[in-house]
Amino acid sequence: HDEVNYAQALDFVMLRSFLPHACGDLVYSGHVGCTLVCFVIMWRHNYLVETWKKVAIISLTITGILSTLSCRSHYTVDVVLAFYFIRFLSEFYFLRSEHVVDGGYVGQFIRWLERPDYSIDDDKSINGYDQEKEENVMTTK
Repeated sequence: HDEVNYAQALDFVMLRSFLPHACGDLVYSGHVGCTLVCFVIMWRHNYLVETWKKVAIISLTITGILSTLSCRSHYTVDVVLAFYFIRFLSEFYFLRSEHVVDGGYVGQFIRWLERPDYSIDDDKSINGYDQEKEENVMTTK
């Protein structure tokens, strides 16, 4: 292997055209996806309460996304689709973990992941809670 210095590596990654031996089919960008998942988790679990933390993490997230684009191995659409997928996958996950949506077996698995003390008996929809609530609403009308 030839030795490569920092300037040559930077030139190789940042200053040449699209990677010649890559297929180019990189939908969606996993680099941006992972960056956004980390951001969503920190935001969702209130790790960004202080202003300086918000500014730092948002700056790092934007820098990571722009760095991915500047490497020119992803098209812009790959990055945009990463935003789309992470936005909707995180909502899918969190709506089920908070039991806003039942989600069946997938919802039960997600709630079990989020709460180590979770039991299937805790799941109100399985115990018929929603049916009882619905029956009470019907009888009061």
